[in-house]
Amino acid sequence: MRLTSLTVVAQLASFAAADYMVISYGCNDEGCGTFGEWYSGYGTYWVSPPDGCSKPDVPGMTSLCLDRGKNTGYFLFENQPRRCLHASNAGGPYCNNAACNRVRWDEIECPEWVPASTGEPAATRGAR
Repeated sequence: MRLTSLTVVAQLASFAAADYMVISYGCNDEGCGTFGEWYSGYGTYWVSPPDGCSKPDVPGMTSLCLDRGKNTGYFLFENQPRRCLHASNAGGPYCNNAACNRVRWDEIECPEWVPASTGEPAATRGAR
């Protein structure tokens, strides 16, 4: 019984750690690009941040949806409710030894704009 209780406590503690993402936009002699890093209690993962929805290569993540113009987004992990993101400027004029812009996307409580089941932000529904 003790092992079971410790397992439950460990699982609950893992939900308390908020996930976040940092997207870097930058240019060098070879051109411009965008890349992202996903941070969770389980590690750090490279992601290709979408403007819309994608399935990133993060274990257990089934969907990452961003509306970069509105600085909002959400993500889904297997067997978890929808979790939301909001962008805020987190970096200076330089990152990774090159001129670029870094934006941190923090997990927030989901606001009303998040749809119940469509898999994409309300702002993008019907816009196609």
